[in-house]
Amino acid sequence: MNIGKSRLLAGLLNLLCPGLGHIYWKEITFGVFVFLVGIIAVVLWTVVQFVELPLWAVVILFSLPLIFYLFTFVDLFGAMARRDSKWQITWKRLLIFVLIGILYQVLVPLAPVNFAIRNAPEIYAMEDNSLNPLYSEGDLMKASTYAYEVNFFFLDQPIVRSFPGRYDIVRFTTSSGRRHTAMVIGLPDEDIEIGGGLMVVNGLPQLDRKANQLTFGADWPLTSVNSYSILVARMKFGVVDEIYQVPLIDICGKVSRLW
Repeated sequence: MNIGKSRLLAGLLNLLCPGLGHIYWKEITFGVFVFLVGIIAVVLWTVVQFVELPLWAVVILFSLPLIFYLFTFVDLFGAMARRDSKWQITWKRLLIFVLIGILYQVLVPLAPVNFAIRNAPEIYAMEDNSLNPLYSEGDLMKASTYAYEVNFFFLDQPIVRSFPGRYDIVRFTTSSGRRHTAMVIGLPDEDIEIGGGLMVVNGLPQLDRKANQLTFGADWPLTSVNSYSILVARMKFGVVDEIYQVPLIDICGKVSRLW
């Protein structure tokens, strides 16, 4: 069974794998060129994860490949128009190309879908009201690992992108294997003390707006956070109830509402 030309199907193939739509319409040379440009763009993006660049450099690096990629859709539709309108494509051939595109996305380590699977956030429901009134029991949440680290297929350990900041809401794993959600109040190499309703960091009281929104229900003795940990607070109806020193390797991600 044959089918006619379809801009939608050709565009879908180009989305699944850059250049595949052109190859499907027998524009093989340009299709391979598009694919190689796509690979170069992905390699550049990977390098940026290791090397900190100013914003203007990142914009230049990725705007040109993006513009070229958008242009490929225009060229693809032009290639369809250049073909004889009576030229037919079989469903079997189309199915093979769609499967190639899907396999590329799922199996190739540099493909967006494969990368997204490796760095997918944890989706869960708040198990209690420990962060009320920010979040309530039953709220659908996500803990994004990509906020702090990125997982590449060619490395055994993820690459750190950034460290948790004060007042971030994080998901972490306890020594018993349970997972909790809490607020960051202390960063590596800081001395934290709570007294008189104030949090003191390295001898200086925290008087910023976010600190003033917290209610410290009890004093907490001077605690030195080690170089590879953070201090997090679990709350009970807006009052700090429990405090944990959590190794950075036990942080599961930055927490926010799913919707």
